[in-house]
Amino acid sequence: MIFNQTTASPPNSVENRLRIAINAVKFGVWDWDLTQNSLVWDPFMYHLFEISPNDFSGDYDAFSRSLLSEDAQRVQKELETVFQSQSSEFKSEFRILTKKGEIKYIAATGSCFYNENGQIQRLIGCNWDLTPQRLAEKAAHAASEKIRTFFNLSVDLLGIADFDGYFKQVNPSFLKKFGLSETEATTRPFLDFIDLDDRESAEKILEKLKNGNTVTHFEFRAKKSESEFSLLSLSAVPNVSEKLIYAVIRDLTDIKIKEEQLIQSSNMASLGEMASGFAHEINNPLAIIKSRAAFTLKTLDNSQFDITKMKEGLTTISRTVDRIAKIVKGLQLLSRDTTHETIEPYSVIQIIDESLSLCKERFQNNQITIKKELIQEASVFCRHIQIEQVLLNLLNNAFDALQNKSEKWVKIATVNTPQSIQIRVSNSGGPIPKSIQDKIMQPFFTTKPVGKGTGLGLSISKALIEQQGGLFFLDKLAAHTTFIIELKKDEK
Repeated sequence: MIFNQTTASPPNSVENRLRIAINAVKFGVWDWDLTQNSLVWDPFMYHLFEISPNDFSGDYDAFSRSLLSEDAQRVQKELETVFQSQSSEFKSEFRILTKKGEIKYIAATGSCFYNENGQIQRLIGCNWDLTPQRLAEKAAHAASEKIRTFFNLSVDLLGIADFDGYFKQVNPSFLKKFGLSETEATTRPFLDFIDLDDRESAEKILEKLKNGNTVTHFEFRAKKSESEFSLLSLSAVPNVSEKLIYAVIRDLTDIKIKEEQLIQSSNMASLGEMASGFAHEINNPLAIIKSRAAFTLKTLDNSQFDITKMKEGLTTISRTVDRIAKIVKGLQLLSRDTTHETIEPYSVIQIIDESLSLCKERFQNNQITIKKELIQEASVFCRHIQIEQVLLNLLNNAFDALQNKSEKWVKIATVNTPQSIQIRVSNSGGPIPKSIQDKIMQPFFTTKPVGKGTGLGLSISKALIEQQGGLFFLDKLAAHTTFIIELKKDEK
């Protein structure tokens, strides 16, 4: 016995100081005399096994019964192997089941003492609790398995790359997308997967990541073969200390195709809704042409006619034909697919005038006043046809909203900000109810009667503006319904 629970030691004795040190590290100490089958525990051993001295008979069998059965058999075999080899040291780990029904992980280490014949006489050692570490390891392993499962099953393309520009690991979706083996994917610079036109932008993104910045959205074209391209979106987080980049790549190809189809169908739906209005835009000029032509013919029948009035009539006909041609051209532009056109500077006043030319007559015929408060020489970066489509949709909505109103006006104003130009479109129809303000931008939400509206107008308008780096939103503080298009300013 190396520690007798009933024997007191002087306060400054070596034994007492050793006991204090052992208690500090929470080790339980034991002494097993194999010649007498006597196993003695110190107080902390009882605490570790969560039993009282009355529950322990002081022999190896009592210890073995406290272990889970499969662990007890294993520890027995480990002891036999150590004794047969006359090893001086014994190490093991096992589990016990406490009275509370909880499993604890216990580590054991001990020194072996043999007689002159090589027979084991005594084993002295200590135990300590490994439960927190083992539970943490199990939790980490379970989390790692979940991450591995997510990594392997994700439909998104996942990859871990180094700062040198090579993937260290990619998931099956990545390999399937590019038709590569894992060796092929991890031995090529990842810039090889990016279309040449997007390489420069990709290199800037890589530098940004190397500097410790997160990238939330970077769209690029990827080359799968000589004739097959995909539109992908990258989100990535760097680990600067490990010089690794954790990337999620989403394939936007099908989404973009469907989005473009939806935008185009929405544009056509909007044109269909305004068909009767366009008829007015053209019929009224045609009536002017007809009346002027009839007047000219009647004048020609008269041997004496006023040449000045003849010129005025023909000039009016010419101007009216130009106006019809402009309306028809505007309709042709609005009906075509513009999603692939480049973003370039364009006059804001010209955008507004071209949009109003397609609905001015209809508004006048319905006694709706159009007010303009425009700053001069304002230019923005945009796809101008798409901005006109959005404006036309807002004007169409305003026209419908004002049908039963006594006060009828639509106001288009431009506001200069340090970085952008705002186009504000408001009408006299009063504010949009707060209960639906957060819903109006959702796809298929509409307040129009069945068959009157598609519910795609505002959501598509928002998508079109955001694709150009702009903003599209409702001014919730305005006294009247006011939508704002905000686009990056051309400073030149």
